[in-house]
Amino acid sequence: MTCPSFLFAIKGLHTNSEDLVEKCIQDTWNNDITTQFIQNGVAPMGKKERDNAIRSIQKFKDSMWTELLDTKGEGGIQKPTFNMYANSELINDSNAWSNIRTHLAGRSYHNSKFGHRQNTITLNHCGPCHGVDHPRGLCPFPEIDGWKGPGDTNTIPQRTGRYPRNSGRFAPGFRF
Repeated sequence: MTCPSFLFAIKGLHTNSEDLVEKCIQDTWNNDITTQFIQNGVAPMGKKERDNAIRSIQKFKDSMWTELLDTKGEGGIQKPTFNMYANSELINDSNAWSNIRTHLAGRSYHNSKFGHRQNTITLNHCGPCHGVDHPRGLCPFPEIDGWKGPGDTNTIPQRTGRYPRNSGRFAPGFRF
């Protein structure tokens, strides 16, 4: 099982520009602090294993993309949320993925054009699709032709086993 593509969300930036935010994130992910964190994490490995891990982590960082959610605050004031994603199939160890995600989510992202923000791993809980990367009001599934809702057993695959029939059909970071 692969780890989720959704990593974390940044809220409170004073911009709607995905390009500006992506550039800031790339700069932060490739700076000395993150590089040292990765080097410390792979230090106990043998040389060949360490070199492979560093290449995989760099590919993971290079695969990053953002998605702007048009979230609003009280009174309809725009308060954009930027979701951060990366190809998590490139990290095949869930503990390593978790450590890297926690480190990256704990970094401070700032730019003179949009301010300074410390983000957290913020999960939403969408009732219709059970996704964690968007709130209910921004769920994309109701717009899909043929989707009849969370109880539509004809269009949504069912889980088997000990879990209730309608729980957790979509993994965190589910992409379509």
